[in-house]
Amino acid sequence: QPVVVAAERVDFFADRSMRIGAVREMIRTADAETAARIAEAVRGTLHERVVDGKLELAAAALIVSAGA
Repeated sequence: QPVVVAAERVDFFADRSMRIGAVREMIRTADAETAARIAEAVRGTLHERVVDGKLELAAAALIVSAGA
């Protein structure tokens, strides 16, 4: 099943997706200007994929880690 996101929720989805993985690390270690450019690139790329009011992605993963 593809992941489907309504067009009006793409920015929210992008913001959440940037909180994990390699993009999170790039934003965390970048200066403010570079971090803003990275975030805008992610949002822009996702918006480019919106067709008929929705973004469809082939797959998604939730990665969770915990420590004690």
